[in-house]
Amino acid sequence: MPELQGKPLRFYLLRLTTTLPLTTYLNLWPRSLLPFSFTLWDPTTTGTEKRGLPRSYSQSERLCSSSLQKSSSELKSKIIMKKFFLFLVLPIFLFASPLKAVFDCAVGDLDWISLRLSLIKKTAEQLMEEGKSYRFVITIHSHCIKVVDADLKKFPESERRKIELIQSQLKTLKEMYSVDVKACQIAMNRGKIKKVPPFVETVPNSWITLIELQNKGFAFVPF
Repeated sequence: MPELQGKPLRFYLLRLTTTLPLTTYLNLWPRSLLPFSFTLWDPTTTGTEKRGLPRSYSQSERLCSSSLQKSSSELKSKIIMKKFFLFLVLPIFLFASPLKAVFDCAVGDLDWISLRLSLIKKTAEQLMEEGKSYRFVITIHSHCIKVVDADLKKFPESERRKIELIQSQLKTLKEMYSVDVKACQIAMNRGKIKKVPPFVETVPNSWITLIELQNKGFAFVPF
């Protein structure tokens, strides 16, 4: 430009400062050297943003904010998906069918009967420790029917003690582990048993009871 030739340097600087807008100097000047903080006014803002609103000076800050918003949105989506999954799966565990079994006692060996009752008790305890539900039924008939006789005076002392122990085990299973005890009325009539302990339920025919329980999904477990 001919009109500027021969002019001193301060003239050029003065001319430059009067021709460039203030925002240009602020963009060129390192922000760390500025004695104040500021925001720029973007006259090109369009869309839903109102023209002339201030925007942050730091592009990295805008990118960081956008990244945080995206991460927060993704986290919320994951939480919603986990809750939805639990909503679908939890009822399966809550309403799962219990493990069902019917233990059939037809033997007359009192020691063996007592041993098997102990095993039923341990099985129930193990299932409870594992958080599994169960439903157990004990059916008593044939040679085993004498263990439910309430009149123990007719038995010899040694046999009476064993029957007392077995009845104590049956009572514990009924009251503490919710195990149903069912005695066959046909076998009771044959053994001339007129009365049973209160924790024992009598059924007309234990075979019919076994058939009904197995048709309902009960596993058959003989003594």
